[in-house]
Amino acid sequence: MADKLLGFSRRAAYYLLLLVLANLIMYGLVNMAPGSPLESAFSTAEQEEQLAEELGLADPFPVRFTKWFGKALTLDFGFSLELQLGTPVMDMVGLRFARTVMLVCFALLVSFLGSMLVSLVLRPDSPLGATLRPIVLVFSAIPAFLLGYWTIQGTNRLIHQWVEAGSLEPPFWYPLPSLEGGLVPYLFAAIALAIGDATLGDLLRGVDRELATLSGRRYVHAARARGASVVVHGAPEFSITAVGLFASRLVFLLGGVVIIEKIFNLEGAGELLWDAAEVRDYSVVVGISFLSTLLVIVALFIADLYQFLMDPRVTR
Repeated sequence: MADKLLGFSRRAAYYLLLLVLANLIMYGLVNMAPGSPLESAFSTAEQEEQLAEELGLADPFPVRFTKWFGKALTLDFGFSLELQLGTPVMDMVGLRFARTVMLVCFALLVSFLGSMLVSLVLRPDSPLGATLRPIVLVFSAIPAFLLGYWTIQGTNRLIHQWVEAGSLEPPFWYPLPSLEGGLVPYLFAAIALAIGDATLGDLLRGVDRELATLSGRRYVHAARARGASVVVHGAPEFSITAVGLFASRLVFLLGGVVIIEKIFNLEGAGELLWDAAEVRDYSVVVGISFLSTLLVIVALFIADLYQFLMDPRVTR
């Protein structure tokens, strides 16, 4: 028990340090960008200088980062300097970030279920699997933004043909992308994220490896010999791999979601980050970046903690 507590403390300290270093690099890169975030918001140099003094922008970089990081831990990222002048960043980001997280999590779920289906139906040692698996892997290697673009163009063209032929009334979400489309554009965007950027291929290879490992376990052979459920006996070990795959792939999906949200015109944190970067609204940029970093690190920590609790072989 003492070893478990010590191991847990070490992992928690490790991820806290990772959070600090990741945000230090991110904050430093944003501050190294040319120009000042106050230039276009205020017309005179005196006003810029006065506000910079009030915001602490004249302080040395270590002091600025320490103050910013301390407030960021309480989800206080200051206020917008461009997009919505004077509006607290968290008021702008909160709902949008929740939409992005739901989009990414749904895409991960679709991708994982798809990889499970492909792994079980298209077995590598079967003729059908040997024929179709390479097609699945090649299709998954296509960038997600291209899949999103093709999805929009193909869907709109197909619906247009049906409407012109009189066989279909235009759906409420047509044409894509549509702000009045409800959840439909998010569904199309999630599918593009779930397949593209090698997401489906990576999860498929991970599922294949874990199923192959499980099939060779002695306890699985024993369960099969007794006529017991192999699924029930193998589920705990498989779940460790599943949680790890979810956490590791979350990093890539958060990167790809920026362009996907822009293509599908989704009002998420990725689209807001794009708009904030264009006008150099640095408070919004670092706020979204902090939340994304925090989400990834928490997911990795949960995956580690889950393995730590579920696998008796892990003591540190």
